[in-house]
Amino acid sequence: SFFDNKPPGQISTRIINDTEVIRQNFFHAFGSQSVVNIMYLIGIYIAVIIVMPEFTIPMTILIVVIILWQIGYIRLTTPLNASWREMEGSVNTQISDLIQGVSMVQLYHQEDKQYQEFDETKKKWLANRDKSVIYDTMLSWNLSNLLRLLVTFGLHF
Repeated sequence: SFFDNKPPGQISTRIINDTEVIRQNFFHAFGSQSVVNIMYLIGIYIAVIIVMPEFTIPMTILIVVIILWQIGYIRLTTPLNASWREMEGSVNTQISDLIQGVSMVQLYHQEDKQYQEFDETKKKWLANRDKSVIYDTMLSWNLSNLLRLLVTFGLHF
């Protein structure tokens, strides 16, 4: 079973991270913003069909591009986020184990070994976090602003 072979620090971190991700994604992002945005999109699409039917094809293409952009972002960041959460669990587990067993570590003069193990885990965690920041910087900006800037640039030249 999952709980039998995992240290307590990693289990508690996993529970905290998973509940936080569910809370952020479902209640804040999906529950409020997504429904409102979908309703706006449907309303605008219907208005464009009524007022200017010739813009329905470019608008449909734009919607498909935005959906594909989001799917690509999710596919790139999901494994990275899972790895980052696992690394965070490892860091928390090591801290918890060290706090509980600090007297044994000191008794057997294992401070340097424990420091090196923790430093390795911390470096892996930071590398995953840096990748996540790079992906967020590259892919999570406003695609509609980019398209607006490209159209403005195209009209000027």
